[in-house]
Amino acid sequence: MDNNDKQVEVITKKRRFPIWIIIVAVVVIIAGTAGGIAVANSISPAGKAARQLKLARKYVADLNYEQAIIAYKAAIAIDPKNADAYIELAEAYMEVGELELAKEVLEEALENVDDEDIKRVERKKKRIEDSVQEEATPVSDAEPAITSASIPTLTPISVAKEEIEINEANFPDEVFRDFIKGNLDLDGNGRLSDTECNVSEIEVATMALKDLKGIEYFTKLTKLDCGSNQLTSLDVSRNTGLTYLSCRFNQLTILDVSKNTELRELFCDDNRLTNLDVSRNTKLTGLWCGYNQLTSLDVSKNTELRDLECNDNQLTSLDVSKNAGLTVLRCQSNQLTSLDMRKNTGLTSLNCQDNQLTSLDVSRNTELTGLLCFENQLTNLDVSKNTKLTLLSCSDNRLTSLDLSNNTELKDLNCFGNRLTSLDVSKCVPGIEVFADVGVQIIR
Repeated sequence: MDNNDKQVEVITKKRRFPIWIIIVAVVVIIAGTAGGIAVANSISPAGKAARQLKLARKYVADLNYEQAIIAYKAAIAIDPKNADAYIELAEAYMEVGELELAKEVLEEALENVDDEDIKRVERKKKRIEDSVQEEATPVSDAEPAITSASIPTLTPISVAKEEIEINEANFPDEVFRDFIKGNLDLDGNGRLSDTECNVSEIEVATMALKDLKGIEYFTKLTKLDCGSNQLTSLDVSRNTGLTYLSCRFNQLTILDVSKNTELRELFCDDNRLTNLDVSRNTKLTGLWCGYNQLTSLDVSKNTELRDLECNDNQLTSLDVSKNAGLTVLRCQSNQLTSLDMRKNTGLTSLNCQDNQLTSLDVSRNTELTGLLCFENQLTNLDVSKNTKLTLLSCSDNRLTSLDLSNNTELKDLNCFGNRLTSLDVSKCVPGIEVFADVGVQIIR
């Protein structure tokens, strides 16, 4: 039930400008062609460059030239022929009084841009040179002397937080480390800047990862898919913005999501969890925690739940009375002796097979289209109110009769392994498929 991937914006920063452009471009091209590993919704280099330009212009509009310069550099790293990025970066440098750096940018541009853009770059470079010459012109005696007090003080560009080294200490898993280098370290400098960490989605499923240490640096994540790996632990305590987390098909024995209060969807099925506390995840709409070793599950605080799949655990009880919005409930293969669904009137799919139920009341679940309750100990099953049923599987119980006179949409029926002697399906869909014991009289 994975969602469509979303785009990830990555911004880079470099300390020295003139030498790094060609090197970074090569790194970007190599990283972009590395097969098998990809960030969600990968886009073309031209598209990435356009996004960085758009971001840079937004920073300029906000007079945030420090971040604008970083974004312009990122655009150039992606597309070294982008004349607009060079020209606008030079203008940003001019705004902060770095005229020499502006000149260097345009000199580099002349070596890289296409022929049709050279004249534009030359015009901009001449204007900057003229500005530099005007500043160097001595002041005449007739003009008032310029003192240091009369020159506006420029606030120096602040240094960003210390960049994160992409090394074994910060990212112990070699495969994960290579993923970071190839997909998030856009400038290829071996470090992650603040802006490079501001991605919203990371997908590293099915990569044989054994350790996801380092994920804590990506505090802006809203989606993380690390399913189908070999993880034995997972710390998402600093990824507090997560709305989607899939860590299914791993070897987790503990999963702490108490800090992930924005979670809407949690896939942690097929692990080794013995406990799962979702009491603080009050925004959950979907919870998939099947195939674990849970002996209890409290979903009383998860009033927004629509889909709950807690099958193949060791649950002896399950209270869904506070989950009035449930549409899908799969609690099969547990040890349930009772199941109260009177409050779940919107339920459309119920699978409670392979439990120890002796009774099952679905009279208020009038929206049900699928009911699987086989392999229990039911002696009676009333489906007269479930007129929308299309699938009913009640095999391997202790039923002696089954009234299907109101189930006019029923087209699949499995009822073998009971104590039935006759079965009237004449009111059901013509041609209904019936699986019953040999000797049961089928009336069509």
